[in-house]
Amino acid sequence: MLFGLMSILSDNASAQMNVCTKHLGDKQIKFEILNATEKSITVTYVDEKCSEGSSNQKNQQGGKFTATGYEGHAFRVREVGTNKLLDVVVVSPSKTSFKVGNVTAQTVKIGAKPTTFELVKDPNVMQGFLKTLNSVRKARKLPPLQFDNALNKACQYLTDAMTKHNKMGHDPSAFVPRNNPQYAEYVKMKDPASRMQNFNFQGIPGVEAAGMVDTPNVNEIGGSAMLQWAMSNTHYRPFLSMDGQEFKYVGFAYTRVPNTDKYYTCAVFGNPK
Repeated sequence: MLFGLMSILSDNASAQMNVCTKHLGDKQIKFEILNATEKSITVTYVDEKCSEGSSNQKNQQGGKFTATGYEGHAFRVREVGTNKLLDVVVVSPSKTSFKVGNVTAQTVKIGAKPTTFELVKDPNVMQGFLKTLNSVRKARKLPPLQFDNALNKACQYLTDAMTKHNKMGHDPSAFVPRNNPQYAEYVKMKDPASRMQNFNFQGIPGVEAAGMVDTPNVNEIGGSAMLQWAMSNTHYRPFLSMDGQEFKYVGFAYTRVPNTDKYYTCAVFGNPK
């Protein structure tokens, strides 16, 4: 969203603005962008029509933006505050790590990560997730998060799709071939922002985490899902408000894989407008 900002682009920046997404493959590729500038950055997706999305996810100096995309997908990197275009990243199987800026990266201190001892058990799986999350945050002097029903529904859609096809990811359209009757619907729900919009989330979309919990104890599903993400080396940031990923709302959902003790899980974050 623009607020009357105007800037004069260099020839190089103008050329970058013309880089748009091309769909060159169906295999998901995990990539990362290191912020080696002196300020925070945002990373936004650019579709095949060169239309740029929005993002309130700020990555501080020394932090890493991590995501998954497909070969040919383009992302614009902008400086927070000025909205200056810094770079355009195009996902490729031959290059999955990018660096923006030349400042020597500083070590980002994330504080003490949670441990399994912080699990809050609750037979209500939703409450088990939220209680564990807010207990961990309280111990680190972070404000509590609250559920948003639209975010819960957006997550439920993803966990149901992951369970139905027994595949993990953030894009349900990648779970089925193009001739599948559900493909057209999944395309409309292919990313977190689209799902939030379809379920009428009245706020600013944030990041999403997908996972799986394997436990016979129902009262541990919610808390275990939260801790798996917060204890990991890749997904902890929104749960612990690190690297500028500070949110007020969270959504959570889970779906059981039939005849197993496995549950596909999803957490998604958002902020008020």
